[in-house]
Amino acid sequence: MGLQDPLLKVVPVYDRPWWRVTHALSFVTGGVTFTFGTYIYYLPASEFLSYLSAWLYIIGSVGFLYVDVQEFFTFTDNRWLRLNICMSMIGSALYIVGSYGFLPDVAAVDPETGIQGFIWGSFFIGVSQAWKLLRIHGDGGICGS
Repeated sequence: MGLQDPLLKVVPVYDRPWWRVTHALSFVTGGVTFTFGTYIYYLPASEFLSYLSAWLYIIGSVGFLYVDVQEFFTFTDNRWLRLNICMSMIGSALYIVGSYGFLPDVAAVDPETGIQGFIWGSFFIGVSQAWKLLRIHGDGGICGS
């Protein structure tokens, strides 16, 4: 071992346990709260369930946005990858707006906020995910070489 060799191996941030745990937990939180929020949304209406559903959507949207922001500030070398991640970030931010729009007090004033937030959020995320599939395919596929 020479003087130029580091004593500790440099581990990329995305391979560090804290990064992987927070990344995974945020995705799981987003998915689970969206699932329960949707289930509750379709139950017979009550003010409590309407608020609960909207807050579950808000929590899930924040979880998804956390993942996007985390990736945006982690993968900084590739401009096109960052733009792709930015599309997801915009979609997740619009999901937060849409989720806020499903709160009964907001929906009573402007019911389009929730609907349009989810439609446009889904559009941006859909474009981002389609782009991601094209990137994966261009790199030789999921198991690529």
